[in-house]
Amino acid sequence: MLQSNKGIYNRQTRRAAANHFADLIKEGWGDWEEIPSEKWGRSPCPPPPGLKRFTKNNIYSVQFMEHFTGWGNLTRILIRRHDQKTTVPWAHKQRIKNELFGEEFTALEAFPPESKLFDEANIYHLWIFPPDIEVPIVL
Repeated sequence: MLQSNKGIYNRQTRRAAANHFADLIKEGWGDWEEIPSEKWGRSPCPPPPGLKRFTKNNIYSVQFMEHFTGWGNLTRILIRRHDQKTTVPWAHKQRIKNELFGEEFTALEAFPPESKLFDEANIYHLWIFPPDIEVPIVL
């Protein structure tokens, strides 16, 4: 019996969350809101190791991670839709990059070799290069 009640609670919680996010999305893009670190682990998905910052608007949540590479210090952002839909249009990725970093930053989206593929959620990863790093692919 307890298992049954737990299943109903989870289903009700998921429906309430879906309705909440659907209402937010109807309101449009919205302002970016910084999420304090003490709230990062409150979703069903734990925060990734190395998470430095977390922000959200009405449609997306964006997690920030730092990486020290041969190209210098890069930020990787993880973009996720609140409604769990699988698409993030290119124009939205560009807008997120511009609003959270600036128009003169370059962002790359990589498609890794299958042996390094990690595809367990509808999350898009962008690598953000500061303006002082020459990225050879920019036209």
